[in-house]
Amino acid sequence: MCGIVGAINTRINLDKALEIIKHRGPDAQGVYENSVVQFGHVRLSIIDLSNNSNQPFIDQSTGSALVFNGEIYNYKQLKSSLQDRVKFLTESDTEVLFFGLQLYGIEFINELQGMYSFAYYDGIKNQSYLVRDRFGIKPLYLKKDGGGYLFSSEIKAIRNAVFTPDQINKERLADFIYRRRLDHTNETFYNSIEQLPAGSFLIFEHDYGTSGIVNYYRIPCIGNGGQDINIQELKEKIVETVNSHLIADVPIGSFLSGGIDSSIISHVISTIVPDEVAALSGRTVFDHSENKLIESFLRDHPKTSSIQFQLNGDEFYEEIFNVIYHHDEPILDGSMYSHYMLCKKAKDNGLKVVLSGSGGDEIFGGYESHVIGFLADHLRMGQVGKFVEKFNRYVKFHHQNKHLLIYKIAGELLGGGLRDLMKKVRGHRKFRKLLTIPTGNDDFKTSCNSFAGANFERSLKYQTVPPYLHYEDRNSMAFGVEIRVPFLDHKLVEYVSNVSLDGLFNGTTKSLLRSSFQSEISSDIIFQSKKEGFPSPIDTSLKTDKRLKKYYYEKIKETPFLNIKECIRLADDFYLNGNDLVLFWRVLSYMIWFDINTNGKAS
Repeated sequence: MCGIVGAINTRINLDKALEIIKHRGPDAQGVYENSVVQFGHVRLSIIDLSNNSNQPFIDQSTGSALVFNGEIYNYKQLKSSLQDRVKFLTESDTEVLFFGLQLYGIEFINELQGMYSFAYYDGIKNQSYLVRDRFGIKPLYLKKDGGGYLFSSEIKAIRNAVFTPDQINKERLADFIYRRRLDHTNETFYNSIEQLPAGSFLIFEHDYGTSGIVNYYRIPCIGNGGQDINIQELKEKIVETVNSHLIADVPIGSFLSGGIDSSIISHVISTIVPDEVAALSGRTVFDHSENKLIESFLRDHPKTSSIQFQLNGDEFYEEIFNVIYHHDEPILDGSMYSHYMLCKKAKDNGLKVVLSGSGGDEIFGGYESHVIGFLADHLRMGQVGKFVEKFNRYVKFHHQNKHLLIYKIAGELLGGGLRDLMKKVRGHRKFRKLLTIPTGNDDFKTSCNSFAGANFERSLKYQTVPPYLHYEDRNSMAFGVEIRVPFLDHKLVEYVSNVSLDGLFNGTTKSLLRSSFQSEISSDIIFQSKKEGFPSPIDTSLKTDKRLKKYYYEKIKETPFLNIKECIRLADDFYLNGNDLVLFWRVLSYMIWFDINTNGKAS
């Protein structure tokens, strides 16, 4: 895991740009420049800690060069297939990627299993490539500059030195404030900067000065496969995937919230690694059902070394400005702060790699939207008996309101557009004037031909995976820590996508995942019915910290596009009555982000 920055067919101050992102790679730094490209790299040493694996990788005979951020989990297998044609000088995955690209060209990316973003210059063909992994686990930002591109792992390294309000992308601001959306498009909060789409690469032809983006991977539709499930086979796939994600020459740990996903990842690690492995847990001072299950897991896994800390919010004011600085954009809610503090704890305890349970909900159906899709599909196919059976089980197990669930299923069947329109009307009615700009309209496009498939696609491409990956990368890299997400391994996702509707859903969320590990993990963890987000002290911190209250009221007039009267009314209601915490937070988060951009630091 590292940071990359550079320029294609234009120029950048590499030293300055690398200084800005050096937190991503505190172990080494290097540059490569020729007449058409500039590549910069800061290294976080994970695999092959020797200086021989420092980047950029360069072929002096051809002028080809590579800067790479991420991990290739199957690099040893790929290396074995290449070694008859290549003399390897390191034990790194970077060298395998470099030689693979030289021998087979850009098509070599189809062989990669991992998370990655990289820039590659082909000195023979005089072509440059910018590449991002299939699910966008690793970030890569682009900015057109004259006839070329600037690129970086983080926005701050390529944004304009002088920031003005006209650089703000107003549509994305409206989406953030009114709809709680971030990273759901390739656009960012900055008009001139975009993300390279997940599963795509940009090719630049230097001889002609032309460029284009090619999509090399399509996320599969989940929920309409035709295969019966083999529980044992799935469990073996998950174990195999986690095992591949444990490749490292540095200490590894895991996150443990007490939820199903993190518990399974931590459990599987304990069955593979013979020694103690650290599990990081943030404990809230308030009642939190998932938190209570941490102790249950630890009792059953004595080899797991628990690292816990209390999320009491004492450092909220001091740290929240740092969090938003590292994110480059406002943050959605308080869980991002809690996660940031967890990553800080990992750094303090000498961990360089942490495995996360992120993605479990998105590929196994952990959200109500997935359940609604499953049930709607049963009705669409005329499977009334299965619908009734699973509907009743879901309502009973998850303690849901029957009438409200029927209303939501009807909305799915009648058309997502109508459902989304009603949601927008309800959401905007009260606070439609918080901003002085239009609310915009940005519907999610889906390509799957089933209700469940479309809802899985929305989760993976727009609603949850992109923003979660954003905050996991920024929070961890702020401290030189790498987060890995086994559930988003493309081979595992493709396997799950082949499972039939009945195999995926028996009436509970994540039916398939629960069934796979019910004999190995305690039932109070596997069959917990309540889903809770990452615990956060943001509510108490905002209400009790007078510095933040003063900051909000002072910054209203300095922050563009806010309706001052309505934003004051929002704050008054929050501080007096405790109402609308999430909306109040988004306005404050935007204020802090603007302050950081204009003043260099929050004042």
